[in-house]
Amino acid sequence: MQPISGVYQRQLVLVVRPHLQPRLLTTMKTSFCSLPSRTRVLLPLLSALGLLAAATERASAASQTWTNARVDATWTNINNWVAKAVPGGINMTGNTVNNDVATINSPIPGSNIGGAANPILTDDATLVNVRSRQIGGITFDTTNCGAYVISNTSPAALATAGTPETGILNVSHNGSLQMTAAVTNSQRVMVPLFTRLPSSTAGIYNFINNSTNAATLYINSVTNDSANTRGTDFTLGGSNTGTNTIGALSAGATTTGANGLTKQGDGTWILTGANDFRAQTVVRVLAGTLIVNDPGAFSLATTATITNGILQINGVTLNQISLTLNKGGTIRMNGSSSLNGVAVGAQTGTSATLRTVNATDVFTVGTGLALGAVVSGGAADTVLNTTGPGTLIFTQPNTYAGRWSFAAATNQISHPSALGTGANANIAAGAILDLTQLGPAFFAPSTSGFGGTPPIPLFTSRKGRSP
Repeated sequence: MQPISGVYQRQLVLVVRPHLQPRLLTTMKTSFCSLPSRTRVLLPLLSALGLLAAATERASAASQTWTNARVDATWTNINNWVAKAVPGGINMTGNTVNNDVATINSPIPGSNIGGAANPILTDDATLVNVRSRQIGGITFDTTNCGAYVISNTSPAALATAGTPETGILNVSHNGSLQMTAAVTNSQRVMVPLFTRLPSSTAGIYNFINNSTNAATLYINSVTNDSANTRGTDFTLGGSNTGTNTIGALSAGATTTGANGLTKQGDGTWILTGANDFRAQTVVRVLAGTLIVNDPGAFSLATTATITNGILQINGVTLNQISLTLNKGGTIRMNGSSSLNGVAVGAQTGTSATLRTVNATDVFTVGTGLALGAVVSGGAADTVLNTTGPGTLIFTQPNTYAGRWSFAAATNQISHPSALGTGANANIAAGAILDLTQLGPAFFAPSTSGFGGTPPIPLFTSRKGRSP
């Protein structure tokens, strides 16, 4: 058989493409009769292969930009994208990933296409046992970017041997969903996100808001979707200090794989509910502020560290027996509740902080609930600071080995060994050391002494004293 060449080859390329316009179909029908007989025999087969390729799409359509002349709210309509191609892959299987990025940078039109009343709708798989739309990430960009909502009206369901995947937007390892500095409107991603990983790879997925305006990012839910030996580190970043929020995070099917939650960047992120982590999940607050509203925010994770960042607890007691507070870290209570335990890092020159937000806040540190539910750790040169306008209460025989600096707040001591074994405690002007809970017994602090800036206010019952 002779090779197909020239105009005939170009006509065949048009046949196998998944999105055919009526005008092109008419052209091909007219041209079919002029093709050599051997080529005409091949056309039905090639056309069938083209349809199959369209149904089992794995190839990338390349990164695309949402047009300002969109015709409807569907992700799959090529006329909604500037280059007339749909970003991402559909009906993907196995460990295949797609790294296309969808950029959204135009206003919401009068039709409200893309807004809350008419959100952008992602598409479901069209075959059984395969995945719905998968992309690398989404970027909201420019001052023109409207307040978009991305959703899906189907129930969220993973694929099975007899059903397609629906109601899910898959995102690929090492991608990001982000807002750039210029964006002025808040964005909401309501469709559940599932992270997909390449073979033999532990995943990372990034959520970033760098908007310098009062524009926040809301993510409904994110689930790691990988083998049970691998997981995803969900990274919350950016410099925006607004109420950036994630409704739910899940380690998915992971049982032994590494997975985590990392807060980085100077901005703020809020975890509104209980999440689904494993014991081996590593939670790290490395910069900025992470706010938690639920006792199960860190789920079953046994490792949670705060280093050079702030963990704000909104009036709940986290499930963890102890949190690790490293150099530069702050645990901040907003409301009244307890922290089961805190292990202070022993790095050289560590200075860490416990604080309250409001004058009515009562922050109990150390509950004795289980072994480790005390204030522990530290070294001779460690300083644990207390500050804020509220009250901090220390009720347990703590083992903390560093120094104390009561920089502000009312600091209530309810056990003779509550200050641990450190060298001294310093009381700054305006801070209060309240010893009334010790009763009329003589108080000999386990620290070697107190220092401070006179006057040093001590609330004692009858025999409390400061050497």
